[in-house]
Amino acid sequence: MLNARDGDIRISRETQDRVLKAAEKLGYQRNELAFAIRSKRSGLVGAINRSVSGSMGSVFAHQLQVQAHERGIEVLCGLMWTDRTGMARQVAALEDQLFDGYVILGEPVNLPETIDKLAQSGKPFLCLGSVQDEGIGYVCTDYPRGVEMSIDYLWGKGHRRIAYLGIAGIKAVAHMQERFTQVLSGRGCFDPSLAYDLDGLAYTPEDMAFMQKLHLETRKAATQILASPERPTAVVCGADGLAFGLVKALTRAGVRVPQDIAVTGFDDSREAFWCSPELTTVRHPLEAIVDSGLTSLMNAIETGEPVTDQQLVAPEFVVRGSA
Repeated sequence: MLNARDGDIRISRETQDRVLKAAEKLGYQRNELAFAIRSKRSGLVGAINRSVSGSMGSVFAHQLQVQAHERGIEVLCGLMWTDRTGMARQVAALEDQLFDGYVILGEPVNLPETIDKLAQSGKPFLCLGSVQDEGIGYVCTDYPRGVEMSIDYLWGKGHRRIAYLGIAGIKAVAHMQERFTQVLSGRGCFDPSLAYDLDGLAYTPEDMAFMQKLHLETRKAATQILASPERPTAVVCGADGLAFGLVKALTRAGVRVPQDIAVTGFDDSREAFWCSPELTTVRHPLEAIVDSGLTSLMNAIETGEPVTDQQLVAPEFVVRGSA
C-alpha cells in the first residue's frame, strides 16, 4: 500500500519482506472496511432470498455461494419476509452495507417494489429465477420449455388427455400454463376443463399453514380430476410440491401412478426421491443460471452499468417412476 501512494519514494523489496513477515507473526489481517473505502470495491454481493424453507430456496442460495467463492466473491444472504413491511426493512438493511451489487433469488411477494428500491441505490443488481420486464436483468429457467418437455414425453407414451395443475399467481408459472395451452391446442387436444389453477394460494413455505392448505388444495384438485367425465391419463404439475400432494391423493383414492394416471413435476427438488413412486420431473439448470448471472453482475460492477441482459436457460427432463 505504501508503494501505491503518490510520490517518488518507494519501499525496497527487503523492507517489504520484513514488514510482511512481521505482519504474519503478529496475526495482522487487512481491514476490509478500509480497503473497500479506498478501492471502492468490497468484494461483497448482497443476496435477497425469498425463503430457505421451500424446496429450492436453500439449494439456489448454496449454489450461489459456491460459485461466488470460486470467483473470490463473498455473498451475504438476507432472508426476505413474506409481508411487504418486513421485506422493505430487509432491503433497507442491505442498502446500508458496502455491497458492490445485489442478487434477488426467486420471486418475492413485493418484487416490483424491491427492484425499484435497488435501482435507486445506484448499484447493479439482477434477478435469478424470475422473469422480469424489459430493462431489468435476469437469468431464469425456461419454464415454458420445461412444460413442452413434459408434454412431449407424455405424448410419446401415448397420452392425449393431459391435465395441468399449477399456481398462476406466480409470474414464471403463469407462463407455464400459457405454453401448456398453446402446445396442446396446436395438437388439437386441449381441454380447458383439465386446467386446474390454485391461484390465490400465496407461496409461503416457511408457514406450516401454507403446507396444510397446499395439501388440501391438491386433494381437491385430485377429486376434480377423478370426477371428470373423461378422466385424464396424465397430469403436468407446475411444481414438485403440487405433484407430491397429487400423487398422495390419487394413491389414497385407489388410483395407480403411473399405470392409471401419470404425473410429472417441476423443480427436481430433493424430495423427488422420497415420493412413491419416485417423481418424474423437470430439473432447474441452477449451475448454468448462477454462472451466467454472476458473469453479468461482475461485468456490470466493473463497468458501472446496470444489468440489462435477459437470459432463459433450458432445463433438463428427468425420468423416474411416476410417468
